[in-house]
Parts: sequence; structure tokens; C-alpha cells
Amino acid sequence: MASLFQAIWFAAFAREAGPADFGVFGVVLSGCLLAGAALGFGFGSYALRMTESGTNHRSTVTTMLITRIGTTVAIVSVAAAIALSTADSSSAVVLVGALSAAVELLGELGQGVMSGQRKILRAALVLVGQRLAPLCGILIGSAFGDSLGGLSLGLGVALGVTTLGMLPYLSVPSSLFALIARSRHYWSASLLSNVSQLESPLIGIVAGAGPVGLYAAANRVVSPASLLANALLNVLVPEIASQDDETRRLDIFRRVRLAAFGLLFGLIMLSFPASYAVLLVLGPEYSEAFPIVAGFVIAAGVSGVSKVYQSMLFAIGDARSVARSIGVGAVVGLACVAVIGVALSPGWLGLAPVAAQVVILGLMALAFSRVRPNPGGEVQ
Repeated sequence: MASLFQAIWFAAFAREAGPADFGVFGVVLSGCLLAGAALGFGFGSYALRMTESGTNHRSTVTTMLITRIGTTVAIVSVAAAIALSTADSSSAVVLVGALSAAVELLGELGQGVMSGQRKILRAALVLVGQRLAPLCGILIGSAFGDSLGGLSLGLGVALGVTTLGMLPYLSVPSSLFALIARSRHYWSASLLSNVSQLESPLIGIVAGAGPVGLYAAANRVVSPASLLANALLNVLVPEIASQDDETRRLDIFRRVRLAAFGLLFGLIMLSFPASYAVLLVLGPEYSEAFPIVAGFVIAAGVSGVSKVYQSMLFAIGDARSVARSIGVGAVVGLACVAVIGVALSPGWLGLAPVAAQVVILGLMALAFSRVRPNPGGEVQ
């Protein structure tokens, strides 16, 4: 449900803004998310492993939240200063992009904390509220002729919902530097996974504003499918990490991996019909984005399988392999974007996310084959 709400408000905003302004929104959102990953220290992923019974994690969570709020305010302030300095028609779009990034950054930490503490229902309710508020905002704003104002108000409400969801876990903060030391490998994995945020600015450099808008619209409207993969990670890591029996861990992993492959097959079959449906919603201005949308749908399915491997690697403490796999995949994606942007038409950009996710999946599967448990001498 949360994925659907996000898809609708992204589509509504893309249709109203048009490819050029939505391209600006995509670049700002990508830049802020990359900055947030650099200043987030991997806390969202590290929080997923804080499942030990009888341990009080409130001090750690408090430090995480204070740090995340501080860095997010700094990022949004820089974006606001840039928007005010330009004083053109895209200033409001820049501010909306920065607010959207703030919601995502705080939400990622909140989901990690609540899921790590096995509060799955609370995490789900907060996520629904976080996605529903912007949708209501843009719909109400459109009814009164100010969709950007309504969307901004909705994003502000979403920030409040996310923060309130974490209040039960707050206490006296612990040492920030000790926490960063413990989460350093999760930090590198988080940072490298966000290197793909450079794709939109890179397209703008090599291909111009039009292709940026097409790529950003395809990416953001299909992103709720990737949200399902992230939800799988939020549920699976705490479940696997809490298991002492290696045989049980492997059983959970295999069953979920099979389901993820089923989802991948389904998304491949639905990629072209889904693209038609998305473009009907976005409007004729986005007609060239058809193959790009299909590429992102398929990439979301591949990502779902790699998230299963990522969950197992995180749960057994091998965040380094995750970081390495994601880093190589991100570089492959950027290389594809650069080559396609220079030499081919925008429609071929749909190959970039597929290539990146296939590389990530292959490297994670290889890493898992080297470190996977082998209880009882059984050949896995």
C-alpha cells in the first residue's frame, strides 16, 4: 500500500511538472540522497542487526536520530540556499526535491530501527503515513491550484510522522564516534549503494535536460517496486540475525530466495504492460521513457533477489562483501549511462539499471558461496 501511494504522488508530480522540471527534481533528490548517505554513517542498515534480547539500544538510537536530524537539516538548508539564490521558476521544485530527500533519509533510519526491534507493524504504519501524507498534500494542493505548496505541506507532515514513530526508542545519547566505528562497513555499503544517485546528474551532463527528466520520471515512478525489495531487507535481516541455528538460517534464506526469483519472473513478464500503464498516467511528454520504465521494472526484480543475499550477508556480519558488490555494480551503471548518453538514444538508458543490478546480484551470490554456513558437512 505504501508503495502504491508513493507511485501515485510521483506520477502526479511528474505529469504536472513536465520532463524538464521533473528532471530538476530528480537531480536535487539524487544529490541530497547521496549527501545523506555520506553523512548517514550506515546507521539505517546497522540498526537492522540490533536484535539482541535484553539489550537496551535506546542510547544508540538516540545518537542515530540526533545525528540524522542534524545532517538532514544541513542538507536541506544548502538546497534551500541554492534555490533562493537562483530565484527562477525551478526554485520551488528544488525545495520539494530537498524535502523529499529529507523524508527518505529519516524514513530509512526509522524503518531500520523499528524493524531491528521487531516492531514490524509499527514500521509498516509509519511507512504508510510517510507515503500517504505527500499524496494527500499534492491532491489537496491541486484542488486549490497550488500542487507544489500542498506537496510541500504533505512532505512536512511525513517528516513529523517518521520522527514521532521513533520517539519510544529515545534516551540519553551514547558516543557518536564509537557508534561510527561499529557501523563503518554498513556505512560504506550504504554510501556505495547511493553512488547510483549520480546517474541523473551524469545524464544531464552528457545528454541534456530532456533525457534527465525521462530517466528521473522512470526511476522515481518505478521506485516503489524497489521499496518492496527494501521492505524484504528490513524484515529478513532481523529474522536471520536472531537465529542461532545455522540450518534454520539457511532454510529461511532458501525459501525467501525462491520467492524472490518468482517475483523477478513476474516483473519481467509485466515490464512492458507496466510501462504502457505508467506512460498513460504520465502523459505523451514521456513517451520516449517507455523502454526506460521497462528497464527499471526488471532491475527492481533483480534487486529483490540480491536483497535476499544482502540480508544473509548483513545478518552474518559480512557487510564488506555487500559494499564491494554494490560499489562495482554502481560503477557499471554509471559507465552504461555515460556511454549510452553520448552514443545512443535516451530509450537505451533502461539498460543501465538492469546491468548494474545483474552485476550486484552476481557478486553477492559469489560472496555468499564463499562464506555461507555448511552445517553438518552438507553440501550447499
